[in-house]
Amino acid sequence: WDKNPQSINSFLSPMKRFPFKPASDFEGNILTSSGDIKPRSFSRSFSIKPYQEGDENKILKYFSETFPRKREEAEWNWIYRNTTSGARIMLGWSETGEVAAHYAALINRAILNNEEIFIGNVRDIFTAPHYRGAREGRKLLIVETAQEFFDAWTGPGKMPFCFGFPNSRHTKLGKLTMNYREFSHWHFCRLELSGYQHQKTGATGKVNQVETFDNRFDELWNKEKNKRSFSPVRDASFLNWRFVNNPSQKYQIWSYSPFLSKEVSGYIVVLIRSNEAFLVDFHFPPSLQASCSFWGEIIDILRWNGIKSVSTWFSSAVKALFLMKELGFTEMQKDPKMEPVFRSFHPNLDEDWCNANFYCTMADSDLY
Repeated sequence: WDKNPQSINSFLSPMKRFPFKPASDFEGNILTSSGDIKPRSFSRSFSIKPYQEGDENKILKYFSETFPRKREEAEWNWIYRNTTSGARIMLGWSETGEVAAHYAALINRAILNNEEIFIGNVRDIFTAPHYRGAREGRKLLIVETAQEFFDAWTGPGKMPFCFGFPNSRHTKLGKLTMNYREFSHWHFCRLELSGYQHQKTGATGKVNQVETFDNRFDELWNKEKNKRSFSPVRDASFLNWRFVNNPSQKYQIWSYSPFLSKEVSGYIVVLIRSNEAFLVDFHFPPSLQASCSFWGEIIDILRWNGIKSVSTWFSSAVKALFLMKELGFTEMQKDPKMEPVFRSFHPNLDEDWCNANFYCTMADSDLY
């Protein structure tokens, strides 16, 4: 497809090596993603089919009726048209032409044991309010819509892995009906700035505000990616799409460079809501001294702006818990409003291994 990595021939699973090549019906962006998939009628009341050009008008209408905020077309285009690797949307339609159910995912590039693959970042799952409880036989319409999505776009030769962040109610439904599995290796951390004194290590480099992610961040990613077993790509293209081009959120972004060097050895992305900051994404310098120096400068900036606390979460594969504690964070109880879940769609991609090795931060969620 038009945003396809140049070569995806195979990748090494935790069990054995097996071929992975995107099939022809997985090529193309959102505007050409339906391929030969035929609309499927489940009864006289509903049909299920992939997104077609122009469907976004009704999607936005029923999204606004379902969720507590209105989504503008510019944000929809940013999410689904302008994403770096495309997207997939499966829709349940009523016989009167209303969007009754919506199941979607962004296609993320990811590294799996040094090979680049596609995975699905599931988001915006909903049943329109007046169709909640609608069933096709014994299954809810949203479950049938999800199954059509899985049949069309997941599995060997397509997406072998999907993940997302539903609320607790949808997590229960997903575990019961869609084989969702909760991530169990996850850390939630918080730093209260009142009375906090960061370590005075002395400056070891220069902190700069970032307006755009340039090729130095590609160089940083190229150094980092081979250290990760399973991770969404964090190159400049993704970071610019996610943080710089986002029309609905304004992020504060800083980079860190050693003195006398133009090289970037770290970055921090923060979202501010009222007097609370969220550490959405981060890559700290390799040394503890440099990390403490970098974080100390960010803390001073946040305090100057009236921030009272900083929160973050990440999977254990990020291997950042020790560092966060060194920077003053305290590990907290799991956030009950957020349930990270996943599902493997390839028989050789072991779910226990994915649970322990998938790298994920707030940047991979649509909540921040």
